Amino acid sequence: SKSIRRSEYLVGKFLGLAWTLLLAGIFLTAVMIFALWHGEALVAVDRAHLQFEPKAAAGPSLGEMFLAIRWKFLSKDIPAACIGAALSYLGVLVILSLAVGIAPHATLVVNGGVCLLVYVLGNFAPSLTRALLADDMPIYWQGVGWVLKAVIPALACGGSYATVF
Repeated sequence: SKSIRRSEYLVGKFLGLAWTLLLAGIFLTAVMIFALWHGEALVAVDRAHLQFEPKAAAGPSLGEMFLAIRWKFLSKDIPAACIGAALSYLGVLVILSLAVGIAPHATLVVNGGVCLLVYVLGNFAPSLTRALLADDMPIYWQGVGWVLKAVIPALACGGSYATVF
């Protein structure tokens, strides 16, 4: 039997974990979309039923309102949920690549600590750089803000570095 190179092992490990996380992310996103879709439609129909007077003959039926509310949700919120899930997956891939890259060279505790540090800094870096790059901050703190902006990836879906400018 021929042994494999370390690079092949690491690429295979990364791709296998990335594929597994992708499937889990797709499943969880589908469950979230279904739960939001079902919950929002039921709440809206309950509200419409409370406001709907049965005596009015020209009003839509509850079934028609239910379908209209569901279609409105599908056309508006599903693309936004899918984009958010895709951006979250990319953030997970950044942490995964770091973990797989450090794994052969560090212990489990060091690897976990570094990944946790990058995760926390990546999620708070956009807010932190916005605060450090404010006009009323001293110049040395603004320099720290520019270094953070250049070094730490923005892992928060809603906190892009584009909002700094």
